[in-house]
Amino acid sequence: MGSQDNIEVPIIEKKTAQVLNVTENIANVMDEETYETFDLEIPEELKDSVVPNCSVPVSYTHLRAHETVLDL
Repeated sequence: MGSQDNIEVPIIEKKTAQVLNVTENIANVMDEETYETFDLEIPEELKDSVVPNCSVPVSYTHLRAHETVLDL
């Protein structure tokens, strides 16, 4: 029999978050399903499109908010 190796594969879940506030390059966003809030760094090329009250797509890795990124 061949060897059985376990490979860790991250779970990536795409959701939507509402931008609550923008300060410099940080957006405070709220998950639209769980209402959890967290801060995300805004990439330079997206600064003009991330504004308060807009909805943005986000990707959760391992379902932990501190590993969440803007997915525009």
